[in-house]
Amino acid sequence: MLLTRPIVRASASLRLPSQSSSLGFGSILCLRRRCELDTYSIEGSRSRHATMSLTRQQVLDILAVARGQNAPPDFSAASLRGLDLADVDLSGAILCDVDARWASLSRANLADADLRGADLQGTNLQGANLEGANLQQVKLHRADLRAAYLTGAHLEGTDLSQAIR
Repeated sequence: MLLTRPIVRASASLRLPSQSSSLGFGSILCLRRRCELDTYSIEGSRSRHATMSLTRQQVLDILAVARGQNAPPDFSAASLRGLDLADVDLSGAILCDVDARWASLSRANLADADLRGADLQGTNLQGANLEGANLQQVKLHRADLRAAYLTGAHLEGTDLSQAIR
């Protein structure tokens, strides 16, 4: 069995003892292969493809925790729909099955990010760095890809219909 490095995972069910309401995000460490095994909530219950909506600040907080622990941030199946993530460094992030429709990722660094199965319809990716990103089965219908850097990106099965290039 091959072990991978720890992944900082966004969790929809993190509760702190001093707070009565759920934060809607958090971070836990787990050992797993990228986007292939079950995800775990902080209580330990398993869920697959559980969608949680994140804010820009929550994304930045998860990134900071992940970078501080030298682990890739995992946003698998999260909703980033309509968020302004322009200029954010998401390099190496795991974004499998993310719903980022109509989000702004202009000038974002998505180098080597894993976006398999993500829905990026209508997303602004102007000037984004997607070098080496895994874009297999990604929906880029009507996405704005002007000046996007796609060298080495994996585009098998990607929907580029009506994408602005």
